Amino acid sequence: VHGGILALFMDDVLGFAYDSIPVNRPKMAVTANLNINFRHPLSPQTKFIIQAFLRRREGRKLFLEARVTSPDERIVYCEASSIFVIPKQYA
Repeated sequence: VHGGILALFMDDVLGFAYDSIPVNRPKMAVTANLNINFRHPLSPQTKFIIQAFLRRREGRKLFLEARVTSPDERIVYCEASSIFVIPKQYA
């Protein structure tokens, strides 16, 4: 699978992770930074899972992480870290 497709998945999943924050979540945040480390090739038709986590919040910045693994989590295909920023008008 092309790395650009995995980058798209990661950005989307991190956005969904932001949307799932249950408490004090402003209406909107945007991706300010996305770093991806590709660890293992991911072949087409391979089953995988994507997990995303909010690590911390500092003011208007939210630090999120995600990873793509095999269903048994033995193989890590890629990992991402991201900073989302809440625009001032939504903070």
